[in-house]
Formats: sequence, structure tokens, C-alpha cells
Amino acid sequence: RHPKFNALRFVYMWLVLGTHHASDCDFFMKADMDAYVNVPRMLATLRHFNASEKVYAGKVTWSHGPGYEKWDTFAHGIGYVLSRGALRAALPGLRFCMAQLMGFRLEAIEDMLMGACLRKMHIRAGDLGPMVYDFKPGDAERVASMPEPPLVVHRVEEDDMYRLHEATTAARR
Repeated sequence: RHPKFNALRFVYMWLVLGTHHASDCDFFMKADMDAYVNVPRMLATLRHFNASEKVYAGKVTWSHGPGYEKWDTFAHGIGYVLSRGALRAALPGLRFCMAQLMGFRLEAIEDMLMGACLRKMHIRAGDLGPMVYDFKPGDAERVASMPEPPLVVHRVEEDDMYRLHEATTAARR
């Protein structure tokens, strides 16, 4: 897996979802393979959004262009959500970005590129809720005992996925 194809794969994925499956779900989520998603908490959070509106939400992060003169936001790739409305509205921008990637630049960072493609269609990143991006092996109890349980926990090794799930499930009881 070469990193330069990440952006191409994900733009293509969003294009396929938007073209053929936008009516199948209210929300669509992309999360890294090593991210733990607290599904019950995520579902409870998404109930507060209107899926027909343009919702693009995750951990909002800043990026800059050449020379650092222009800064803009995007939702960090550890986990972000697009609503049905955002996905439909994003299709022209996603098509443009796919053409740009294929024709001129195969190398791009997936989450930053998605933010740029969505901004082209006037869809801006918003904060989804708490996320942990500094998980260390053995942190399951610390994360489960946080006052506001995180929606996504990132960089979780395979063995810790089970421990984290057990700890967050026990904390909900």
C-alpha cells in the first residue's frame, strides 16, 4: 500500500457512495483502520444532526498552503462523517478533485484533499465531538473513565481494540 494512493482511493470511494448510495444512509463515516469508533456514542451524537443538511464533521484541524499565507480547516482523517446532504452536494467537487488527481497529481494527503474538495462546494468542517488521538497501549481504562467519552480513539493496536471496547462498554453500564 503506497501512501500516495490514499487520496485517490478515498475520493473514489466518496464518489461511488455519493453517486450510487447517497439515499441508502443518513450518514457515512470514514475512520482509519487503527481507530476505535464508539458506535453507540456516535449514533447518539448523529441524532442531533439533520442528515439532509450539509454536515461534514470530525476533529477540526488547520492546514496551510504554500508560503503559510492561507490557512483553512479540514476534518482530520482519524474519523469524519458526511451526511447524505453533504455527500450529494459534494459530488461536483469530488469529480473535479478526481480529475485533478488523475491528470496532474497522484500524491495528496487524503483528509486535507477531502477538506479542499468539500470547501470547493462550500461545505466546511465542523466539530463532531471528543476524539482521542494520542492513545498508548494500556490506556483503555484512562479513556473509558474520561468525563465525556470520546467518539473515536486513535492509534489503537489490535489487542487494545478489545480492551478498549470492554472498558467503554463497562463504563456505560
